[in-house]
Amino acid sequence: MNTIAVIVTHNRLALLREAVEAVRRQSSPVQGIVVINNGSTDGTREWLDAQPGLFCIHQANLGGSHGFAEGIKQAYRQQADWIWVMDDDTIPGTDALRDLLSAAGNQTIKEEIGFLCSRVEWTDGSPHYMNIPHIGIFNRQGKPFNQYDNLGALHIGSCSFVSVLVSAKAVKQCGLPYREFFIWGDDMEYTQRIIRAGMIGLYIPASVVLHKTATNY
Repeated sequence: MNTIAVIVTHNRLALLREAVEAVRRQSSPVQGIVVINNGSTDGTREWLDAQPGLFCIHQANLGGSHGFAEGIKQAYRQQADWIWVMDDDTIPGTDALRDLLSAAGNQTIKEEIGFLCSRVEWTDGSPHYMNIPHIGIFNRQGKPFNQYDNLGALHIGSCSFVSVLVSAKAVKQCGLPYREFFIWGDDMEYTQRIIRAGMIGLYIPASVVLHKTATNY
């Protein structure tokens, strides 16, 4: 499966470098990394331009929503089967992508998977409050949230863009995130849109990433 990572950044060079390195050292390697630089003025452009193997777009600071929409569009154009989306302060564990892809390719799951998301932790190992996916008792198709708990997966209704693996089929059917949100709400609307289109979303707690915000918002 052709998997391309998308990272959106703005003036956080130190974190971006850490995020890119974490993506590069995945036990299941990505086939490409797309970085959307939203008008950074801290040396990010110069560092990115010196890096091998990155596909970079430098644009004005049009907001995270515009960055994610542009990044997903570019990864889709590069014929990705799966698009791994994250912020520049997302530091994935070594096996984070492996565990997402393992669930994505599990043949016992008969529904069309639109997206899968990781367990997001803060720096002290606790759940990151702003990145907890929405779980209802039953999903939109009437399946219980724990239908696949023996596979380490739970049905969800939406999640954030902090380590979410989106299928190319979902992009083809549902389009891109709305750029007009600028920075908040685009991820929830987009993943809900994928669910409404008849696909499922899954939470994979074995896939762990660190969200290095200043506080646990």
